[in-house]
Amino acid sequence: EGNGLNAAVGLNLGSNLVSEKTFAEAGVEINYRELLYLRGGFAHIGSTNKESLGFGININRFGFDYAYLFMPEGLGNPQIVTIDYRL
Repeated sequence: EGNGLNAAVGLNLGSNLVSEKTFAEAGVEINYRELLYLRGGFAHIGSTNKESLGFGININRFGFDYAYLFMPEGLGNPQIVTIDYRL
């Protein structure tokens, strides 16, 4: 049956044709039995780096997600909270 741990990794590379800025984004998510999720991400856009950490919890049809964004100096560090209900 396994230990209930799953992981996903994503990578996105591209270029904006108008601004000519290239970007690279990478992220990882580890979940335990589709109940608890841990996430991390990194983005490099032009000459700017941004990182993020977060977690999520799913209980029955309810979900809660939290993310903390590490932004470049002067932009602050926003926090994102999402609460959802799946029909």
